[in-house]
Amino acid sequence: MLIQRSKDKIEETKKEEQWEVEKNTVKLNKIKKKFYDILDFQKWTVKAMRTGAYVTTFRVPKMSEFLTNNINEFKQILESEIAAKEENEMNENDMLHNMEEGAEGDKGAKDKAKATITAVGQLGTSKVAKTHADQRREERKIQRENRKKKIDKLNTKEVMNRGEDKVEKAKIEEARRTFGEF
Repeated sequence: MLIQRSKDKIEETKKEEQWEVEKNTVKLNKIKKKFYDILDFQKWTVKAMRTGAYVTTFRVPKMSEFLTNNINEFKQILESEIAAKEENEMNENDMLHNMEEGAEGDKGAKDKAKATITAVGQLGTSKVAKTHADQRREERKIQRENRKKKIDKLNTKEVMNRGEDKVEKAKIEEARRTFGEF
């Protein structure tokens, strides 16, 4: 009988404690939801290996759904514009390539053109030579513009894809997991 009473009291105490544990777990989850779930990350410290320098980040709240959607729409607009520019550049490059092939494709025609320039050049040398030089100048100018466009395109791709490299994300995740383990 005494043993039974003790067992009953132990069971009752366990139930009371379970209720208390559950109540505190619910409180903790509410607090986490209110203060921690709204953060992208709380705090990270990155320490230098060779010096004693370090950098610490602070709490950064998550972006609202509205802002996230607008940023994604903006990225899509930029990507479509870049794709359109690339298509235009490809068309221009094809035209230039065809023009160059036409100019270099027929050696006999090129020799004839040189002979014509030489023959006509005797009468009005400056006019014909200047036209040929102007053509070459124009070709070099177009080539420079194409190179500049390619460089700009590569720079914009770098800016747009800066945070989206899978290898870099994996390295960041590894650093987060092993933080403080020297």
